[in-house]
Amino acid sequence: MKGIYKLFNLILAVVLTTCVFSCLHISVFAEKSGIFYYSVVEGDKTVGEKDTVIVTGIDSSASEIVVPEQIEGCNVTMIDGAFNNNKNIVSVTLPDTVSVITAKTFSGCSKLINIRLSSNLKRIGDSAFYACSSLKNINIPDGVTTIGKYAFFWCSSLESIVIPQSVSYIDQNTFSGCSSLKNIEIPQSVDFISNSAFSGTAYVNDQNNWENDVLYLGNHLMSAKTNISGRYTVKQGTKSIANYA
Repeated sequence: MKGIYKLFNLILAVVLTTCVFSCLHISVFAEKSGIFYYSVVEGDKTVGEKDTVIVTGIDSSASEIVVPEQIEGCNVTMIDGAFNNNKNIVSVTLPDTVSVITAKTFSGCSKLINIRLSSNLKRIGDSAFYACSSLKNINIPDGVTTIGKYAFFWCSSLESIVIPQSVSYIDQNTFSGCSSLKNIEIPQSVDFISNSAFSGTAYVNDQNNWENDVLYLGNHLMSAKTNISGRYTVKQGTKSIANYA
């Protein structure tokens, strides 16, 4: 009986794995066009979907990179780790066809100063711009709904950030270690900010931003110093109190 049960589980695992890969329709081997490595995601032709392209790498030592809108006639919709730990790039321009930047795509790009994001961007993955220490400014487009954990961790030159109205949650360590970050705009759409989201920033370290030993960011209570005692009244209109505050 146990042998039959194991055989059944094995068959089920094979079926599920086959189903997952057949549903994704992603080409197994990376192809190359010009300086770009890419994979093709086959669209579901039964519903009129077109094939799209994921850029997975570059073969260039150039300091300025412009990603094309199309490769081999297919729209470039995702950048997947393509620039990870690239020490040459200073400037990158992404086309408006891109909707996703995956985890670690620009991680460790220590010379990156300028980045032009897609106006149709929806998601910035975990650690996407981790340790981009030369990045001073970045315009996060309206429409971005997800900014991952550690997305801008240790971007030590970043001075200001405007969170778009499409974001409702700012995850842990998203801007942690951004020691020059002093100007932060949080829209009403944000319902919660993790307590570590902005730790180590110039905003948090500026004692002028603390009131009665409590730090607010917009209408979010971020932190309270341990020397507080007695009674404290949270401000009316406060939307959230960060974990461990």
